[in-house]
Amino acid sequence: MMGVSAAARPAHPKTRADTLTVIVWALFLGVLFLYAADSFVKTPNRDSGAFLYVAKGILEGETPYIDRWDHKGPLLYLINVAGLLLSEVWGIWLVQLGFLVGTCLAAGKLLRAQFGTLATLFSLTILLVYFVKFIQGGNLTEQYALVFQFLALGLFVRVEQHGEHSSSAWVLLTLGALGGLAFLLRPNLTGMWVGMGLYWLVERDDTLRKCGWAAAGGGGVLAVFVAWFVLAGGLSAFWDAVIVYNVYHSDAPLGIKYRAALKTLEQFSPLTWVVLLSWSIGLWQMVSGESVSRGFGPLGRLAVVLLPIEIVFANLSGRSFLQYDLALLPVVCLLSARAVSLLLDELGARLPWIPVALCVVTGVIYASDRGGELIPDDVVGKYGNLREYIERGTPVIQYIREHTTAGDTILVWGARGWYYVGSGRDAPTRFFFGYPLVMQGYASPELIAEFTADVIASPPVLIVETHNGRLPPLRLTDAERRQGRPRNPRYTSYAPDQFRPFFEFVDSRYALTKTMGKYDIYHLRGPALDREEER
Repeated sequence: MMGVSAAARPAHPKTRADTLTVIVWALFLGVLFLYAADSFVKTPNRDSGAFLYVAKGILEGETPYIDRWDHKGPLLYLINVAGLLLSEVWGIWLVQLGFLVGTCLAAGKLLRAQFGTLATLFSLTILLVYFVKFIQGGNLTEQYALVFQFLALGLFVRVEQHGEHSSSAWVLLTLGALGGLAFLLRPNLTGMWVGMGLYWLVERDDTLRKCGWAAAGGGGVLAVFVAWFVLAGGLSAFWDAVIVYNVYHSDAPLGIKYRAALKTLEQFSPLTWVVLLSWSIGLWQMVSGESVSRGFGPLGRLAVVLLPIEIVFANLSGRSFLQYDLALLPVVCLLSARAVSLLLDELGARLPWIPVALCVVTGVIYASDRGGELIPDDVVGKYGNLREYIERGTPVIQYIREHTTAGDTILVWGARGWYYVGSGRDAPTRFFFGYPLVMQGYASPELIAEFTADVIASPPVLIVETHNGRLPPLRLTDAERRQGRPRNPRYTSYAPDQFRPFFEFVDSRYALTKTMGKYDIYHLRGPALDREEER
């Protein structure tokens, strides 16, 4: 049972060969850790650039959502603020490294206490391999939540083992506070805490007290942030962006969400079958009432509850972005560790080569996931090669710097927040990227009118047209899409009449002066443009 101490369990490893295996495996993990740390982008990509832009606004005295609109939780921006305060160049990388170290330490401590050394090494390998696969350049909500998830699992075990201990209320408060922090990164990262609540409800073991204290801990954290936005006059803006927008962002047919869930299972291949087998055995034991097997105490039963919940929460939007699958890593690690623990219990004594075989299996999983490359060049997944992305972006940023001055505003018509950060220029509106203006259900004539009024009141010197398929195009020649026929109608909706004032302003006041790759750059007509044309 899970309540049995680590000292009372069969020790692994037992022989010199096993010890050597552990040493070699630990060195392999060290290499994987360095590779994971190197996968964090030094120059932000699209998402990271947006988060940094909002964080820079906070440092300048602005309030998220009121002055710079984005739909992630406010804790993400404060993490980016911490990175900027450390170093404008390396700060975010250092923050990510710190969170990764914390995640590995929390995971290692939890898994070793519950499943033994070899199972822990196997699961930590899984954690790092799939972390690198899903990280997408880094500085994402899901990667920061991992340390909260593993710490919460450790506290959950402590609560279940020492439920009558006088300090358990503080443990529950802390556990709930971690859930509140996860919510403030992104609301659907709270699947683990929902699973714990369901577990306590089903177990009917002091349910009210456990859920009550945990809810109080989470509520306390949320109250601090609510007070911040109340004092700043931005509570409604916070609710509108983080809750309302994300509800519409997740409004996809069940069939699409189902396919996204299958895609998630596919992304964990070839480990998927190990996880599903471990989950199926656990489910059978729960249904049959068998709960005396090693590794099938509260944490094992919780893992059975968590897997479907985490799959659902990760795919609420129906979008199959790789970073969403980071949220499943804790439960995948639990089920993988339990599978190895059961294997060692059943076969380890008779087959002493099992530890070596496990080490080989992890190498095969790593190699197959990397397509046969030991150190692949591309770790950015669907966004393509990071080096090429930076090379495409750098000339545009250089052009912005050369043709504007400090204090000038620019508008990036698309979703490239990094151009603001890299160029040191601000947008004339809080809608520095256009998705909220075209999101089905969320976008409204009032939002578009606000955006247009901001642009007219403070005309940007340059407009960078990124030809984003979700937004109506600036080019007059692309008349069909200007008439309300977006390339991605599933999530995008706009009416020509609503954008007409903005288009008329751009058509009358701006001239297309430069095309750089797939991007068009429009320059505000006036003396500056006259000088540019003379050159």
